[in-house]
Amino acid sequence: MKTVKRISIRLAKAWHHMVPADRKVFTKLVGKSVNSFRHVAEGRRGISSDLAIRIEKASEKMADRMPTFNRMELNETCRKCEYARRCAGRNAKERPLW
Repeated sequence: MKTVKRISIRLAKAWHHMVPADRKVFTKLVGKSVNSFRHVAEGRRGISSDLAIRIEKASEKMADRMPTFNRMELNETCRKCEYARRCAGRNAKERPLW
């Protein structure tokens, strides 16, 4: 049985709507190449907690050109983290962000 990685539909849509220049800037902020990040955005590669944090920070810096992302919507470990839920300012068990 083949396992399917959970992808963020919002991230995939944002990636496909970005112009090439914005993709370059975004991937530089994230610390990946454009081709490498394309695999992440299209669900071929998973999003680690470290990468989720970098995507969150990069999307905040580019908020005028793309939607912002929360690490908890991108990574399962971040979703379970009590510290991340407290930092988000709400209890994720009662009101999830994703």
